[in-house]
Amino acid sequence: MKKKISAVLLVFALLVTAFFGPGAVTSQAKGKTDELRGVWISYCDFQRLGLANKNEKSFRSNYNAFLNKAKKDHLNAIYFHVRSFDDAAWKSKTFPAMKALKWNASRSKSAAKTYTYDPMKIAVELTHKKGMEFHAWLNPYRKTTNYYLDPGYGTTRDRIVKAVNEIMAYKVDGIHFDDYFYNAKVGYVNLRNKRVAGKPSYSTRQKNVSILVRRVHSAVKKADKNAVFGISPQGNMQNAKNLGCDIKKWMSTNGYVDYIMPQLYWTDNWGSRGNTKMFTRTLNNWTAKGLNKVGMPVYIGFAVYKSSGWTGDPGWRRSSSNLSKQLKMLRKKKCDGYVLFSAKDMYRKGASKEISNLNKVV
Repeated sequence: MKKKISAVLLVFALLVTAFFGPGAVTSQAKGKTDELRGVWISYCDFQRLGLANKNEKSFRSNYNAFLNKAKKDHLNAIYFHVRSFDDAAWKSKTFPAMKALKWNASRSKSAAKTYTYDPMKIAVELTHKKGMEFHAWLNPYRKTTNYYLDPGYGTTRDRIVKAVNEIMAYKVDGIHFDDYFYNAKVGYVNLRNKRVAGKPSYSTRQKNVSILVRRVHSAVKKADKNAVFGISPQGNMQNAKNLGCDIKKWMSTNGYVDYIMPQLYWTDNWGSRGNTKMFTRTLNNWTAKGLNKVGMPVYIGFAVYKSSGWTGDPGWRRSSSNLSKQLKMLRKKKCDGYVLFSAKDMYRKGASKEISNLNKVV
């Protein structure tokens, strides 16, 4: 009888392996028990990673090489910048190509007519082959460094949701926003690039952003009920709220975000005297009792880009074990993982000791 049971279990194990793949990972929001360990690939990283202005063969080869490094560093999720300035890293018929990927891209020409291959399609394919998650990272409102699409306009929301719907057709694991909401340097514009009213009141900012957030969440779930939508706000909670993030609502009400990922880019030796426990302070704010009423996963953004020295935060110069210590703190607080900012810093000599020490804890 025991032999029959063992045989059945063996067959079942083989079937599971064949179906999911030996390295497949599943999002924390889908019930995963392992911690999420990711990296942001910013549009500013494309050239360093050999992805900018390349033919398809070189793009594939260089992106695959980065994935190999990411796997070696125990990462299991990629947050790939697919929309940075109202543009597209995919063959969109609506949006222009990203200049960071195609240097001769024009705002008057669609990405579908600009790219000779589909960058995002290849990136999703190769990421999944490595058994890693692919999350499409969007700056929702930013059009230029100085001007953002006005969050209060219905046409703005329609345009962003259209981008999300196009991206979801690529079978991504999720949609990801960072902290670019109400923080345009100069002002806000409509789709015709006409300047509109300035920044509204605090409550209106949060209301306008939450309307979009809820619509995006609905669009993601409609396309794939297992995909996730999350946001990475600024680590300073009050700053995040000022930009339009309704943290309390998002973390206490279903239907807005599936996870939250604050950017805690400090050490515990912050400030001119180096004696302010800024990382601990902000981590405590985001994990405070009663805040996360829906029990969503909380991931933390790690500042690998600050490693080996940063003005105003002596901790990065004093130690190369900041990230490893921070990971231990995350685990004590029952957080669900971390994401490194950003990809190019994984090759930087000054960051190598921090990453090495972090990997030892992983």
